[in-house]
Amino acid sequence: MRLSSLNGLRAFEAVARLGSAVAAGAQLHVTASAVSHQLRALEDELRVQLFERRPRSLRITPAGAALARSVGRAFADIAEAARRVAPARPRLSVSVLPSFAARWLTPRLPRFEARHVELRIHASRELARFARDEVDAAIRYAPRPPRGLHAEPLLADELFPACAPRLLRRLRAPADLRRVRLLHDDTERRQGGWDDWLRAAGVPRFDFDGGTFFTDAHVMLEAAAAGQGVAMARSSLAEADLARGRLVRPFRLSVPARYRYWFVCPKAALRRPELRAFREFLLREAAR
Repeated sequence: MRLSSLNGLRAFEAVARLGSAVAAGAQLHVTASAVSHQLRALEDELRVQLFERRPRSLRITPAGAALARSVGRAFADIAEAARRVAPARPRLSVSVLPSFAARWLTPRLPRFEARHVELRIHASRELARFARDEVDAAIRYAPRPPRGLHAEPLLADELFPACAPRLLRRLRAPADLRRVRLLHDDTERRQGGWDDWLRAAGVPRFDFDGGTFFTDAHVMLEAAAAGQGVAMARSSLAEADLARGRLVRPFRLSVPARYRYWFVCPKAALRRPELRAFREFLLREAAR
């Protein structure tokens, strides 16, 4: 017997296994209506009913259950055969802050030359526990290297105010910051970024607790680019927006950040060639 297409069988197997056209469509990256259309086409071709249609569900028929067992075994056999003949691809999972992933790392990833590596970027604010989280390496923002791990300095940040170009006319001198909304991210706030900068600029401490606070520096810089206030920016995260003119620096003064970015991994992990390749890629990009 000849089947005109495997698409109907793929849709049928997914529905039989997952229990609904919606779930099958999500797994196959098609709409639920496309899955339903493929099921009906398969039933027409086989001239047998595979599912009973109910108002909110599908119920597999005895004929459908028998076919599902055979089709499931066939697809499993195909997958196993493909696994045996395909060369193994090493996997590398890297934990990184979402802001750093979005603004520094992701734009540079096309230059990572180890294309045989399956790279997973685990964007999270939580510190990775390497064994539990199945993470191979991490980029951490901290004042000092963590203990018990291989750690190398990656980037040292500078801090400075940044805002949308239309706010420049309101900022003739650092003291003018009293009259605008200040934007903070939680990490910068903990390390005293605004305090350090205002002290270096000679501006007496004033109450800026009425500003807006963000849990992520990427979101804070987007708010600054939208004209919502003046952000205390990190040089590594703001560089692209400064180059494009989305953000500007109203004052030339910078202060060194108390934190820096570190490349971190378990010491034994450095024996893996794919991890060493990623480490070297990061160090090259940081040196730029």
